[in-house]
Amino acid sequence: MFVNMHKVTDKPVLLALVSEPYSDELDKKSDDEIKAEGLGVLEEMYKGMVPDPSQVDVLVSRWSQDPFTRGSYSYTPVGATMSDYDVLTEPVENRVFFAGEATTKYFPALVNGAYVTGIREANRIMVHDDKIYLPPLKQFNETWEQYPEYVICEDGLELVARKSLDSGNKSVACVKPATKIKLESIGWTWQSKEPEQCIKNEPE
Repeated sequence: MFVNMHKVTDKPVLLALVSEPYSDELDKKSDDEIKAEGLGVLEEMYKGMVPDPSQVDVLVSRWSQDPFTRGSYSYTPVGATMSDYDVLTEPVENRVFFAGEATTKYFPALVNGAYVTGIREANRIMVHDDKIYLPPLKQFNETWEQYPEYVICEDGLELVARKSLDSGNKSVACVKPATKIKLESIGWTWQSKEPEQCIKNEPE
């Protein structure tokens, strides 16, 4: 699979993603051999539009040879449930904290999952070590709505949110339970969508 990275890098960068077993074969080849093979695939797709190999630089990650990962990433085996991801997020005595794509049920095995869980744990550490509670919108900026349970409210407060059906504007706050009940009675509510992954594996 090829991904055009020009939109995010403003440079003529094309990202190639390869899965097993083909990735194992590529790992045994040189960078030049991999470049030639990739350009060959592109030439089949875009006849006569692919640049000469001498004009192309290539960077090969060789994920399977990374000493810290050995090509691994999380997956959900049969019998796994959403709660397994939540268990992996639990700190150890508030001294060891866990982030990474394997700790999110929303974006497992993806870079954005690793990124957002890093923010989640940074917020958690600030709360534990420095008693700093950032406003919900600052904790996750415009993405809080995808991970409402990641927002940390002060003790005794609960998250409440509202999305305007007319303008699409969103409001979010940490309030006392009694206030939350009142706000929900006038339409302040937010239901996050549970991801579909793993549901089929839950025991009946």
